[in-house]
Amino acid sequence: MHFGVSYDSDLDATRKVIMDVLENHPHVLKDPAPFVEVETLNDSSVDFPVRPFCDGRNCFSLPYTIPEQIKRVLDTAGIGIPFPHRKVIMFKRD
Repeated sequence: MHFGVSYDSDLDATRKVIMDVLENHPHVLKDPAPFVEVETLNDSSVDFPVRPFCDGRNCFSLPYTIPEQIKRVLDTAGIGIPFPHRKVIMFKRD
């Protein structure tokens, strides 16, 4: 999973709220620990890959429960998820 946050976001706070979701999820294993780090500095976002580990019988549910939980905690923490902007400048020819 990948999550992008705005450039003005506190990276340590972002990592903490994501880790809190993973640590409290009933199917995410403590060992090995989940992986949450900055991977890419994109045009509009700082991207975090998020790799939780689970037992095989729970691997299908994680991608469908974790993103919504992370979105909610990022919203609550005031951490913005940007969307790309494109500026178009049009010139009028005489």
